[in-house]
Amino acid sequence: MDFQPIRCGWLTCKSFFKITLPLLLPSLLTGMLLTFLSALANFGIAALIGNPASISMMTTQIYMLQKTASQSGLKLSGALATILLCISMSLFALDFYISKKFKYTLVSGKASRMSYVELGCYKKYATMFLVVMALVLFFLPFSAIFFKSDITTS
Repeated sequence: MDFQPIRCGWLTCKSFFKITLPLLLPSLLTGMLLTFLSALANFGIAALIGNPASISMMTTQIYMLQKTASQSGLKLSGALATILLCISMSLFALDFYISKKFKYTLVSGKASRMSYVELGCYKKYATMFLVVMALVLFFLPFSAIFFKSDITTS
């Protein structure tokens, strides 16, 4: 699909912003919303990593307030849970609206050949970006769990 505008003389950037991005936008927005909702409702990781460091998220705060078993703690945890429910419901409604508003049908013929993008002088920067992302997304969380865990040998 991207090859036809390039054959007609469009630049790759213009083809991306005029054709590819508008087709990908609904999927990108839906993916971001669902990922945010998943992170918002996540309790286990926030409790495992955040509680020892005294970092609380909304779900861990609800749990801690319910654990106090006081009347004011239960009322406050109910209020926080209601706020969390309203945020989640509004984001699900936004996701439903986005998925209904953008309707695209992709009609294609034969498969196109893969084309490689020459990065040129940006190859070093792309490699550094990928290494940093691997460190941030994979190695740092696992090393934090490893060093925080109490491993005892008998």
